[in-house]
Amino acid sequence: MVDVERDRHGYGIVAPHPRNVSKSAVRALDVLKFFVECPGPARGAQIADALGIARSSADQLLKTMVNSAYLLCDERTKLYRPAPRTAAFAGQLAQLYPEHGRLHALIESIHRNLPNMTVALTTRSRSGMQVIDYFVPDVRRERIQPGLKVPLAGSVSGLAFLASRPDREISSIVDRGRLCGPRGLLTANELFARVRTVREQGFSCGIAGPLRALGVAIDRDFVSAPVVLGIGAPPEQVAGREQEYAEMLRSEIAAA
Repeated sequence: MVDVERDRHGYGIVAPHPRNVSKSAVRALDVLKFFVECPGPARGAQIADALGIARSSADQLLKTMVNSAYLLCDERTKLYRPAPRTAAFAGQLAQLYPEHGRLHALIESIHRNLPNMTVALTTRSRSGMQVIDYFVPDVRRERIQPGLKVPLAGSVSGLAFLASRPDREISSIVDRGRLCGPRGLLTANELFARVRTVREQGFSCGIAGPLRALGVAIDRDFVSAPVVLGIGAPPEQVAGREQEYAEMLRSEIAAA
């Protein structure tokens, strides 16, 4: 069962790490991601600090990954680096998601143009939308993280995703499970009414915690799986300019 928490604004947020998952597995993957973002050998303390975990826990994790041939450790310098075994994963994943570099460059470009806004990519994960990549202003660093999930029907990104899907697919999603909005369960009629609104205006928008957010679905010709591009900022920064920002997002997608 996935825990659903609510922040002080009453906005539903699905915890990124439910009780029934292995944190050590996630941390091992975070170690590999660290080496992608920070190429070159690194000390255990540097890795622990970057991942925000105790150095003793990092030491145990890194030694386990060395013993499993996922990392190499220089006995003299105590520096860690990915082992050749990981190259096979990198090559296969690059083939599965050839658009990843374009997507990251896309939100990086938007972040440069809108440095005071949160910029995020989300995709469907079971009954929610999950953050897969993002840029945020330093002042809001704590409000988003990889794996964060929001309700499929009760979020800006979720409605943008649903509006990009055929009606028969939406009906199938409704039939398979309960869909919740900010005030509870949604009926099928309520959901389709919201979807029609998003389709008419070409983007979704609404309140996401303390932010006013806007979402645009990325065309399937661009990506191998449905992805939503979203931005968020304090309401006074977005209100009345939704159409302008939506056009900007679409222009950025076209130019990527």
